[in-house]
Amino acid sequence: MATTTLGTGSRGREVSVALAGLAAATALIAFAFLAVPDPDLGGELALSRLGSRAADAVVEAWDRLLHSESLPGTRGEAWEWTEEAPLDPVKSAEPRELPVPPGTASAFGALLAAAEEADLREGDAPRAAALLVDALEKAPDAAGEWLARGRLLALLVGAGHREGAHEQWEHLRAGLRGDEAVDGVSSLLRSGLRMAPMLEGNARADLARLLVDRWLAGDLALPAAHPKIQSRRGSVQLMTSLSWQLLFDHLRDIAPPVERARLDAHRDRLQLLVLRERLGELPVAPRERWRLLTIPGLVTPAGPHLAMRRLGDQVRTSLLDADAFFATLRSRLTPERLGGDDLVLELEGDTPIGERIRRPERLPGSDRAFAIRHSDPKAPRREEARRLMLLRSGFVVLGVLVALTTLLAARALARERRLHVLRTAFVASASHELRTPVASLLLLSENLVTDKVTDAESKRRTVDWIHREAKRLRRLVDDLLDFSRLERGRSPELRIEPTPTARLVTDLEQALAERAGTADTFRTSGIEGTLAIDAEAFRRAALNLIDNAVRHGAEDGRVEVDLDVDEQELVLRVRDFGPGIAPQDRESVFAPFWTGAGNGNGSTGTGLGLAIAREIARAHGGDVVLREPADGPGALFELRVPLRASEGNPT
Repeated sequence: MATTTLGTGSRGREVSVALAGLAAATALIAFAFLAVPDPDLGGELALSRLGSRAADAVVEAWDRLLHSESLPGTRGEAWEWTEEAPLDPVKSAEPRELPVPPGTASAFGALLAAAEEADLREGDAPRAAALLVDALEKAPDAAGEWLARGRLLALLVGAGHREGAHEQWEHLRAGLRGDEAVDGVSSLLRSGLRMAPMLEGNARADLARLLVDRWLAGDLALPAAHPKIQSRRGSVQLMTSLSWQLLFDHLRDIAPPVERARLDAHRDRLQLLVLRERLGELPVAPRERWRLLTIPGLVTPAGPHLAMRRLGDQVRTSLLDADAFFATLRSRLTPERLGGDDLVLELEGDTPIGERIRRPERLPGSDRAFAIRHSDPKAPRREEARRLMLLRSGFVVLGVLVALTTLLAARALARERRLHVLRTAFVASASHELRTPVASLLLLSENLVTDKVTDAESKRRTVDWIHREAKRLRRLVDDLLDFSRLERGRSPELRIEPTPTARLVTDLEQALAERAGTADTFRTSGIEGTLAIDAEAFRRAALNLIDNAVRHGAEDGRVEVDLDVDEQELVLRVRDFGPGIAPQDRESVFAPFWTGAGNGNGSTGTGLGLAIAREIARAHGGDVVLREPADGPGALFELRVPLRASEGNPT
């Protein structure tokens, strides 16, 4: 049998849909491999992103700390200074030592030695005071007088003689300039500090003011301060010589608030001088944040060591405990802020934990560097690699689904187009098939009406022709009704009733004789009794198979029909000797509207016969299949229905 003849409608729609869908599928698959990173590389990128976010969190927490009003980790009293004020060196007077003569050199020396012996060894303060009074009278010069008066003042203060002590202080105050020294310390300062407890109110304030003025003016002979910044007990401290610090603290203790503030400013100035010496120059302090400084040369503890910030016109400076400061920084970097429990902040000097995922970088405005480590870096690598693999697989699967959907849509459009062509052909073919019996009926009936047929034999043959064409017309109408049911998804309506096998065989043999030629063969075997079957439906199915064989078989119309029983099935085989059916069309022949090329024995039909025959067989529980003939050309259609024995008369 030849290939089906389809219409030549435009295929533009299915081609466009197929090309667009395949292009989209290709783009999705390309995106999966080009835009989605390699899973291994994606794992490294995920770690890098974790490190970057953690580093940003560290810098943010650091910046918040530097912008806080009170900086954590500062200790001791902060000192303030003005950047614009000149910073001159702190000076003190060159000491002029008051000589102490030997005890045997002169009467003056002997009296001083005797007074010291009476006071220190014998504890006889009155006798010591009397000896010092005698020494004043024998003082060889002013230096000797100041030495004796200073010792006498100390003795009187210790004995609680206020008036005598006050008298000696007035002499010392009026005569000393401040550079007169005993053991490198101003005699005026020593005497004033001793006299202070004996004074009250304004007198004490005046004494303190005098001493502070002389100290700040550099008129007093003082021990060297030796200011320096050094590490002590794990922290940074500003250190001075012990003798200088004791004198400074003693003077500060007796000074009123105003003078005490002047002394504090003096000490701050001394500290700034030390800072300038260590740093080379004093740095510029920012206004809105603290600036942290590391002092060169200090290895332990690690810096930063100082914090500076401008407040108005003043610059506030504080010593900084770096460990306490960075402990506060760590406490603010919670796992939520850092990005996970596995992320660790590493500062210089820390014991490494895990793998470093962020290279070291400097904290803004500090010499300290930090890095980010991950305690289990393989976990995020695996997780990200799995996520990227799933993402890539998803795009590939989506691309394949798009391609398959596109192909299915294109096939659906092509099928719709073919069905449209087949329906058009079906309308034309059905019209022709219906017109032929109608025309025959009109012609034959007209012959009878007009008495063109006169003899009885001719009238009988004419009536037989009319009957035959009427049955043919009825079968066409039945086919159209069956197809209408199939289009609505309904199976053919069957009326199962007992049917004598002899009548079924006779009907098929007669139908074959009417439709085929003398070369037809009809064989039966094993058919007896009565069958439970819809005889009319089976007859229509069989006639459709026979008509198909006549139309598409050999030109001589040769057809073979076999009806027998095979393993509890009624089997009807119809074979033609035409060109046969191509292997790719063996299922298509049962599709509605499918028609092949005719052989010149008639029209190609409506394309519904085989479809209806199969549906009738399936409604009986059987089927119609196309088989290859064992010998020779042609096509062999086999209709099988299960046997149902009628009651009381089994087959």
